[in-house]
Amino acid sequence: MAKATIPKKKVMFERQSPEAREVLLAGDFTDWDKEPLPLKKSKDGTWHKQVSLPCGLYEHRFSGDGQWVTD
Repeated sequence: MAKATIPKKKVMFERQSPEAREVLLAGDFTDWDKEPLPLKKSKDGTWHKQVSLPCGLYEHRFSGDGQWVTD
């Protein structure tokens, strides 16, 4: 019997932090601190990362230059 595939949806995470040199994303989908995801900085100072996740609810936080912030 074939294994059912769980549909995924692309989710865009964004954080406005023009002064930051690094922004990371962590959540229950990254096992929190174990595998945070780096965000990419746009020219306007917005950091962003697109992640494919199974449909559902998730908790997440951002780290800007080592300071964790709840979104």
